[in-house]
Amino acid sequence: MVTPGNALDGRQFPRVFGRDLALGLRMEIVAADQAYDDTRNHYMLKVRGVHSAIRLNDYRMQKKDKSRAGWVAMKAKPEYITGQRQRYKIERKFGEAKQSHGLGRCR
Repeated sequence: MVTPGNALDGRQFPRVFGRDLALGLRMEIVAADQAYDDTRNHYMLKVRGVHSAIRLNDYRMQKKDKSRAGWVAMKAKPEYITGQRQRYKIERKFGEAKQSHGLGRCR
């Protein structure tokens, strides 16, 4: 999916996730970087029975309110830890595309 450079990644998530569901892809865990950390995205995954391994922004863990406990619990789940441990494989391919195939220069 191609979007303009000023499009927020987190807002594109519902379209990407919906497309993957329409293709019939089976997902147990979705891992993503902090750009996708939006409460709506976590909720969308939960409603569909998919575990979220979207990397949490620091402010979620620094909160002093009652919602912090939910984020702490999510971060401690084995599915979250597994998803975060697998992200390097995806990020490595992005790095390869930027270095070897000119993805960094795309406009």
